This record gives sequence, C-alpha cells and structure tokens, in this order.
Amino acid sequence: MSLTQRKNHDYQSIPRTRPIEMSERRIHVCCLAEAQASAQAFLRPAVWVPGLRNLHWVRETWKVNGSPVECMQLLAKGVEKIAEQENLQMRKMDEDRHFAQIFSFTSGCNWLDVVEIQFAEQEGNTIATAVSFSSGFLPAYCPFSFIWNCLLFWVPFSSNGFNSGRLTAIREAMHHDIIVTSKSTSPGA
Repeated sequence: MSLTQRKNHDYQSIPRTRPIEMSERRIHVCCLAEAQASAQAFLRPAVWVPGLRNLHWVRETWKVNGSPVECMQLLAKGVEKIAEQENLQMRKMDEDRHFAQIFSFTSGCNWLDVVEIQFAEQEGNTIATAVSFSSGFLPAYCPFSFIWNCLLFWVPFSSNGFNSGRLTAIREAMHHDIIVTSKSTSPGA
C-alpha cells in the first residue's frame, strides 16, 4: 500500500459524526459562574447608575388572562421548555407572592442576566411586571466577579438586545394570550 493510499485509508476509517444542529447545542455554565451567580444577582451592580442601566435593562408590563397562580404554572412550564435553548435556570418561584426569578447565562463567557417576573391580579385579569437586566460588566466565571463588578459599576455596556429578546422568548413559550401593554428601558417609567 502506497503512502497516498494509506493516508486515504486512515482518513476513511475515522468515524464521522453529523454536525450539531443549533437546537441540540447545550450551553455549559462554569461551576465558578454558578457559585457566584446568587451574590452577583443580589448585588446587581450593573443597575446602580440610572443612566447607564438603561443600556441593559428592559421592563415590560403584560396583561394576561387567568389567575396569578395559573400564570405562575404557565411560566414554569414555559421556562422549562426553553431552558436549554435560552440557558435559563429558575432560581426562585414564590407561589405566595406570585414572583419568579430566572437566571440566564450567556453562551461562551457566562455573563449573568437576571429575569424577574411578578404577577398581580387586577380587575379580573392578571398584570405581570417582567424585568430583564444584565447584572455586571464582567462575566460570572471570572474569580470574584461580583466584587469586581461592584468596583466597575460605572462602566457602560450594552446587552445587544438579549434582555428584550429573552422576555419575548419567555412570553412566547408560555403559550398563552399575553398582551404587552408597556415596554421601557427605564426602571422608573
């Protein structure tokens, strides 16, 4: 067998795998990012400065048919459906207060974005206040990122529309009649 034939033979013996489709891709979260996420979400240094937080903060008000309890169930099912695709983790689900907190780690660098949704009954409908924001300038996988992000709270950065897109994905995954009544990039609005 010649050298050329041997190379071709070796190449052909390598097992071939099919390319990974986008829907099959799983974003892995670094264990350090997981460990520091709660502290960073609690401190949330990226939203300390009013003008700068508008670059990576989105707030929507939704009108939803059904009770807050039903809405919480729909939210849990919706987040579960898209958890792997959007890399979402349900962190808090308070049935009594009708409040949910969801962590989202971005692909690659594991920046931590936080989604908080509060449901309240009003005039026979449920009104939801949904907020999505970036928690810090540095990714959560950096050692002591929650401390570094507190020191770098003044650095401006953009979420590139991820926070708005995440709220849309969650709303659509709930598969319910949801009307967005307001959308804002300012917490006070």
